[in-house]
Amino acid sequence: MSRSTIQPGLSTSLGRLAFPAAVVLIMAGATNAFGASPRLIAIPTLPDDAGNVGRAITPDGLWVVGDSTGSTTRGFLYDVAGSNVYNVLATGQATTATGVCYRDSGGQQQVIVGGIAAGWNADYCFTN
Repeated sequence: MSRSTIQPGLSTSLGRLAFPAAVVLIMAGATNAFGASPRLIAIPTLPDDAGNVGRAITPDGLWVVGDSTGSTTRGFLYDVAGSNVYNVLATGQATTATGVCYRDSGGQQQVIVGGIAAGWNADYCFTN
């Protein structure tokens, strides 16, 4: 007699357990990778704004970008280690900031913020 006849639906039940078990293992690994339990912190808003939404974070967790909202929406860059929030502004105001990464240029590390300004794709480079 095959196992499926003895325990009908066993393979389906095990399949349903595999995903939650994988999530628990991944979360445990992520917690241990930082050495302590990760914690949530409130990102300060830009001056005169009422709220914000984080949209992206660098792989090392040092920089966060997102949208700061008030009478208008502006992109922000948040320095996690220094607890400083910056308005993403160069030749045009970023109306949203949706991506952040690093690059090296001439031996100098830069933080790159991707977003939208005046309805167009905009990339901002900041020295780190």
